[in-house]
Amino acid sequence: MTLATPQVSLNGSKLIRFLSDLAVSDVELSHKHFSDRLGRLLSMSDSIALADAHGMLRRVKFEPKAISIAAINESFVQARATMVQMVINSFDSNATASRLKLPPPDIDGLTEKELAYGPYLRFYAAHQREFESRVQPLQIEIRTAISGVSPTLAQLAILDKALGETLLAHSRKCFAVTPRVLEKRFSQIYQQHFQHQNQPPTLSDSDPTLLWTAPGGPLEIFCKEMQGILLAELEVRLLPILGLMEAANEQEDRN
Repeated sequence: MTLATPQVSLNGSKLIRFLSDLAVSDVELSHKHFSDRLGRLLSMSDSIALADAHGMLRRVKFEPKAISIAAINESFVQARATMVQMVINSFDSNATASRLKLPPPDIDGLTEKELAYGPYLRFYAAHQREFESRVQPLQIEIRTAISGVSPTLAQLAILDKALGETLLAHSRKCFAVTPRVLEKRFSQIYQQHFQHQNQPPTLSDSDPTLLWTAPGGPLEIFCKEMQGILLAELEVRLLPILGLMEAANEQEDRN
């Protein structure tokens, strides 16, 4: 059984392409010398931990479990769908079951860009905490499940655990950058709408503040972009689990 997966090309993940399309990042990404750059992330203790994990592969004791690849696929697909729906519902004012809710427009807060963006920064950070609380247990669940399918997948589970623990701190630092990059986009839209960076919006007959919050206005455009970035970040966070799933499905296809 082949699991339907998002397309990830050498040009980067959807998250990278999304941020690049917004033209708010001046970082040029390249896949050249990837192993060298990955190596620079690892400390001596990290390298020792990975070497120890690699040494364990010859001694791993395979314990088969009564679980099918189809069941593992279904568990992953359902968990992913739940997280995607969580993001979508958080932007829907009519979705009563959502714990996370998009902040309502704050007219008073528009007098300063930093105050205007603050609620959205906290909203995005809350989603990131929710992602982490859900993705890590899911990865452990899938890793444990595939380890009982075959000796090869049991070895892969050991390597995945070691690599995941080694790169956890680095991945958190990387994801912490995303809401700050999004802030640059908010600043672009804010300044374009209110014309002058140092002149805060004021209430008047032709109030630009009302236009800012109008349907189809700048704030709605920004929120749609933010939703796209959240979904793209979720895709990136799920990639290690997706790799485990693809390995399990490939082995089943060969059998």
